[in-house]
Amino acid sequence: MLTLCCTAPVYAAHSVDSLATPVPADIPDETRAAIEAALAQSEHLLAVGQPVAAFAVLMQTMESLPEGADDSTLRFGIAQALLEGGRFSQAEQVLSRLAEEHPDNLRVRLDWALALFALGRDDEAKALFRDARRQANLPPDARRKVEGILGDMLERKRLRIDLDLGLWYDDNVNNASEVDTVQIPAFGGLPFQIDQRPVSAWVARTGASVRWRKAPTGDGRVLIEARGGAVRNTAISETEHNRTWLNLSAGPRFGYVVTVAGRPRPGRISADIGAERRMRGGHGEATSFWGGVHLDQVLNADWRVGISPRLWSTRLDDQPDEADPTGASLDLSVLRRAGPGWLSVRGTLSRENADRRSLDWSSRGLDLGYAAEVGDAWSGSVRLGLNRLRFDEADALFLRRREDRTRSASLTLSHREISWEGYQPVLMLDWSKTDSSVPFYDRKLLSLRVGLRRLF
Repeated sequence: MLTLCCTAPVYAAHSVDSLATPVPADIPDETRAAIEAALAQSEHLLAVGQPVAAFAVLMQTMESLPEGADDSTLRFGIAQALLEGGRFSQAEQVLSRLAEEHPDNLRVRLDWALALFALGRDDEAKALFRDARRQANLPPDARRKVEGILGDMLERKRLRIDLDLGLWYDDNVNNASEVDTVQIPAFGGLPFQIDQRPVSAWVARTGASVRWRKAPTGDGRVLIEARGGAVRNTAISETEHNRTWLNLSAGPRFGYVVTVAGRPRPGRISADIGAERRMRGGHGEATSFWGGVHLDQVLNADWRVGISPRLWSTRLDDQPDEADPTGASLDLSVLRRAGPGWLSVRGTLSRENADRRSLDWSSRGLDLGYAAEVGDAWSGSVRLGLNRLRFDEADALFLRRREDRTRSASLTLSHREISWEGYQPVLMLDWSKTDSSVPFYDRKLLSLRVGLRRLF
């Protein structure tokens, strides 16, 4: 059930005008008493889940009013009963007339927008909701509900376009090794000076993503979805280290219901195939083709699980064909509701092979994360990761098998009140450290980024 409209006290308690109360003052006492009694009875009936009975009580009272009496309050109550009963078309007709008669009544306009949203008339509802959220007398809890519905509208749009923007300072934009010299056993163990040093630069991220979806079945359980995106990381004053990604993917999504512990539980299976083109400094670097399947299953109100197998193949520019790798991975995830948010555990197994066996590797990873909304406005997430990557054969120069162990941590933080027209700044802190059996591959990263998240 849509919850924004159902109880007048949500608004009346915060000084937002409501036609539910008070009853017009310029009517006889007897008529006033009849209206107040009908409203009280209908409120009780709605509370116990009887919208049809509430509708009947209000209609009977309205028909008994003296000719010319103001019946606005009763009509508003009737609209509530229609909304509760799922009769959105009739409710919209009543509320649109009330909004015409009382253009300054915020509660009426909110419920009218909600009826339009329930009918799928999103463009009309969006204009009303956006106007309402700008009103200074809209209480915070109602504003959050309005923004949530606007977010739902964005999610169900057939064509959605999002920006991908960010800014940060990178002290190793060229991904250079931490060490200055390395010993190469193949050349007698002599120390060799590494010419490349880490390069620092401010990085600006600019890009956009597009999502198109269509529901070929009336129940919405099947969706066909296509995604595309273009993103560029511009290293200011160090353009040779610019990075560009172009990607395109498409596939179906299937919704279903299964019985878990004697109760029906929803789930979704999605499949995608796609391609990604990567460039560095204006020159081509690699093109990857991939395909994958994802299963997301709700077990109950507090638990859900997921599984994602994936295959890929990469063609490297300016490299011999035998260096081109193919790979496979399997992700398993478990989510548990904990306090105000969700705790997640994800394990990943990956394998990549090439015709040149010295490039073959396998990896295992484990992530622990928690995402939550804290209080009325703060939201954030924290993630800790541990990954081990191991090559099959010893490196030809260092005469030892390379094994990288990477520890990582990330934190995101945002505040609801710091936003502009649905775009919310997000502060992101990322740290990672790689210790390799071959010191040449040691890496360390610490970055503080600011990005934008689209709420609605």
